[in-house]
Amino acid sequence: MRAAWAAQRGLSIFEVTLVVILVGILMVIAMERILRLDVQAERVYLERTVGILQSALLIEFADRVVHDGLAATRTLEAINPVDVLARPPATYVGEFAQPVPPGVAGGEWYFDTGSRSLVYLVRNGGQFETVLDEPKRARFQVRLVQGQRAGTPRIEGVVIEPVEPYAWRRQ
Repeated sequence: MRAAWAAQRGLSIFEVTLVVILVGILMVIAMERILRLDVQAERVYLERTVGILQSALLIEFADRVVHDGLAATRTLEAINPVDVLARPPATYVGEFAQPVPPGVAGGEWYFDTGSRSLVYLVRNGGQFETVLDEPKRARFQVRLVQGQRAGTPRIEGVVIEPVEPYAWRRQ
């Protein structure tokens, strides 16, 4: 009986240390993967929102052409693109007359009335590259697509595009 009790004494300090180290390593690996997923989720959210805005702008463009003629599309470059959506994005906080208004957090959209730009403030700024100073952000503007038909310039569509180039760092 005494021999059985001696065999069941528990873990040695070495074994406990080894378990703690292994759990720590697994936690670091898990945190890196979670951060990577968070960055990818933010990138996809930004791209999806811009895609939705692009679709809404094209519908607005077509509606104006059909109901009011091509000339009515000229004012599209001056609008807040969020205004053509049925509902703004959940993280849209409104219009401001400042390039970076106080109180706007990472992950939120706002419209800068001075530059007529829709701005997304990046949450994972360490993984985002842009020519803009801090805080890290992506700015978008509505632009009419000009073309020519039979030598005559004409408006052919509308796009929402980045004002400055940006990129997400590869992980």
